[in-house]
Amino acid sequence: MTDVWFDPIAQELNRAMDGKDFNKMEFVAGVRVNGVPHIGTYLTLASTYVFASQAKKDFRLPAGIRIHFLDNDPVVTSLESDQRSTHFHCVFQNRTSDESSEFVRTNYFSYLDELSELTGCSYDWEVYSVAQAESEFRSSVLQSLHRWKDFKYFVSGPPFGTGVRGIGFPCPQCGLFDGWLRPSIDFLSDDKAVLKSECCNHGEYSTALTNFNNTFVNLETTYRNVIKEILALKKKECLSVMIKGLDWKEGLRNLDSVLEILGIPKNEIPPRFLVPVIKTTSGVKLSKSAIQKSPDDFDNLHPALLNMNVLRTEVNEYPSRILSMAEQVLSDPRFAFQAVLPSDVVEMLHLSA
Repeated sequence: MTDVWFDPIAQELNRAMDGKDFNKMEFVAGVRVNGVPHIGTYLTLASTYVFASQAKKDFRLPAGIRIHFLDNDPVVTSLESDQRSTHFHCVFQNRTSDESSEFVRTNYFSYLDELSELTGCSYDWEVYSVAQAESEFRSSVLQSLHRWKDFKYFVSGPPFGTGVRGIGFPCPQCGLFDGWLRPSIDFLSDDKAVLKSECCNHGEYSTALTNFNNTFVNLETTYRNVIKEILALKKKECLSVMIKGLDWKEGLRNLDSVLEILGIPKNEIPPRFLVPVIKTTSGVKLSKSAIQKSPDDFDNLHPALLNMNVLRTEVNEYPSRILSMAEQVLSDPRFAFQAVLPSDVVEMLHLSA
């Protein structure tokens, strides 16, 4: 594999390091755990390792991986059959802590362990439902909420698009989140806010948010990434590098707008790099939620692309094969502008028909 593709990335990393005293780098990727991982998820993780490995070689600095496992996506269960589709429970509410740990261990750890061994880059990880309870996370959310009226339209999205409208808290009686209305927010002090939401079963309710209470803070995708990047900036000795799918290209505008409103200088924003995603010939992105909602759209795909537990039985030494595929995709100029097709993946992994 030629390293030429990495040259512009190295230049951007150099700019981010200019005048700073970083002694390590951390490449950060988010993974939704609302379903069994598909090849797109594993490709993104492998791409993250390729970036880290290349940066480690070019900059002669330790380079690691941080995985954010996101368990705050909406999920539909039989308990919700009588409620409006505007309210939902989250993945973390449908699993015990042991079940959540087992899910991550079964579907990701052996793969990540192999990638670490192949690249010499170690990984660390966190789960959203645990991370949101930490005081530093909650303090960053509270500080940002002082400008809620200025940025709420950048993080709300359409009603019931990808979850809560910017920020949400569960109904204290049934645990449902509101995906329809933006909450109203009032501050009682600099570090205590009261948010009002509405439950389809129990009407209006109020929730207090402080640095240390146990109220669950659910953030919409853009807002969650705002807080992630703010927290990354606080790591003064570590350059955090954000890895996202190419489908984030338009969403970065909203992310940048919120950070600007919150007073983050543009030259302080962590470097971000977009990696290719996998789409069907009809343009449907391979995603866990899409596979669950519209399985017919993926009927013609090789089963090993939809479920990594199947891939393990089909491909020997699958982590090294996917890592090689990631190197090939990242170095191929075609995929800087277009999605990877399932047929491309079948060819690169030498899958049988």
